[in-house]
Amino acid sequence: MRSIAKSVFIVAFVLSLAMLSLTVHADQIDTVRMTLDSTIVTKGSVVLAAPPLAPISMNGRVMLPFRYLVQTVLGGDVDYDGDTRRITAHVSGSTIIMVVDQQEIFINGMATDFGQAPIVINGSTLVPLRAFEVVLESLVWDPITSSVSLTPLSLTDPELDASRIAYQSGIKALANRDFVKAISDLKQVITRDRDYENAKASLSEAIAAYKANLFDTIKRLETSSSLNDIAVTLNSALAILPADAEITAMLSSNSKKLFDKNKEYVYEQIAEISNGVAITQNYLDAISGLEAMLREYPEFSTDINIEIAKNKREHVMQQIANISIGATSAPKIDAAISELKKLLVTYPDYSSNIRVEIDKLTSQLLKLVRVSLSEDSIVLVSGSSMQLSVTYSPSDIKNIDFTFASSNSTVAGVDNSGRVSASKQGTTLVSVLSSDGSVLATCDVEVPTDLTALRYSDYSSASSRDKLYVLTGTATDVENNSFSKGLVFFSRYESYNFPGIIYLATVSYELNSEYSKLSGKAILPTSISDVNISSSRLDIENIGAVELSFYGDGRHLETIKYITKSSPADFEVNVNGVNSLSIQISGTYANGWNTIIVYTALVNMGLTKN
Repeated sequence: MRSIAKSVFIVAFVLSLAMLSLTVHADQIDTVRMTLDSTIVTKGSVVLAAPPLAPISMNGRVMLPFRYLVQTVLGGDVDYDGDTRRITAHVSGSTIIMVVDQQEIFINGMATDFGQAPIVINGSTLVPLRAFEVVLESLVWDPITSSVSLTPLSLTDPELDASRIAYQSGIKALANRDFVKAISDLKQVITRDRDYENAKASLSEAIAAYKANLFDTIKRLETSSSLNDIAVTLNSALAILPADAEITAMLSSNSKKLFDKNKEYVYEQIAEISNGVAITQNYLDAISGLEAMLREYPEFSTDINIEIAKNKREHVMQQIANISIGATSAPKIDAAISELKKLLVTYPDYSSNIRVEIDKLTSQLLKLVRVSLSEDSIVLVSGSSMQLSVTYSPSDIKNIDFTFASSNSTVAGVDNSGRVSASKQGTTLVSVLSSDGSVLATCDVEVPTDLTALRYSDYSSASSRDKLYVLTGTATDVENNSFSKGLVFFSRYESYNFPGIIYLATVSYELNSEYSKLSGKAILPTSISDVNISSSRLDIENIGAVELSFYGDGRHLETIKYITKSSPADFEVNVNGVNSLSIQISGTYANGWNTIIVYTALVNMGLTKN
């Protein structure tokens, strides 16, 4: 009968192995071999410790001692719950759960029926080998020897390995009373670790011991009133146990005590600094001390900043007084204003205080300085412009702020630089205004009728190479004034062999006794911008000067002499009652047997009506 039963078992077992799609590596060094009804177990060539019971066959299943299979053969962990008779194996990252006398077995959470429940024989639990195929790399049945060879799955579980290392390290640290390390290590034990529950208990023990030592330390520090040290110690403890309510409450209480203590100290220091500065008047030292206190106690920034602002204001007022004292003469007042403007950059928050003093000193300066314009009155024809400049006496004054204004900008406007531009006939007053609106200097501006707009007669000349142009662009004089209305004469004479007066040209106008005054300017241009005039030869050659002669109805009215490039000439001629006006241009010849080349421009010419 025994041989028949064994034969039946062999057939069933071979069929079951055929269903496993497992790779056979029976010759591997990690292969474990065991035989039915024998307690001899080998691993490679090594004989392992004998199991409590030999493997047996039951309902076509090989049954092995559970704890021996898991721990000795597979190197896993075992849990057993005596109340529920539930056994759990943790092997190579898999969890296998079964209950004695129940066929349903859970492998990694999935229920499977292997046709045979775990049983207990002589105090040992036997389980079906097939339930562990998930953690086997190979499983081979030898029907001749009735033996089974199995090779554990060569899987690693880094997370579980790290957990095991952390558990062992934490237990060792706890034994050595290194509670901080014990807490850190035991917190790393994962729930799949067989010692997870033990780790939880040990962690609670380490935390309790750590907190007991912590509270003893706090009591010692409290006796020495070292609130800062207590704060440091409790903050370090919270880094180890961040969610601990007791430590958090202690830190909160200590922080309040520390705040009150620091507040008292800060107020004492503020009072001490205030008392000191009242004697020394050294506001900068006070500010420096307060700023250092602000860095150390930022929680009191509101009170400290108020005190800093107060001392800064006192320092600024002190500086204002020091700068202004002794500023009685124009140069000293001007220098004081310069220093106050620097102070304005350094302390912009106190600009209103500083500007009050600047305005006061500026008012004093204006009383001591004479401001004047380069021209008291000018005549500009429509479309022309002239640059006015401001001068001071004393001349080295720098801090008088002023603006330009025109009383009638439709006649002539003025820009911020002082350039006056004429627009239409009429008069206006250009003023230099101080920052408070006071008039510092004025210039009368007249825009007369444009003479070049009147009809003029043909002019006579000594050479066909002379030309007369009505200026349509601009001519610029040596003073950089620009004129857009006028006449330009071009003269070229050759081979004169004696010095003297050379007649150049005459131009005539019919005034019909309608005008009282002719005004304008004679220049030898430094540049000409006009499409009709070539300005490639503006240099004077061999000429001493140009002069103008004015004739009314054949009667000599006036002569303007010595007009050169560096010395332009303004002219104003009484033409009251004149019907026919002639203007003669002559040149003073300087050297013989040479060439005279000269441009002469009569610009800004205007007539004032009766």
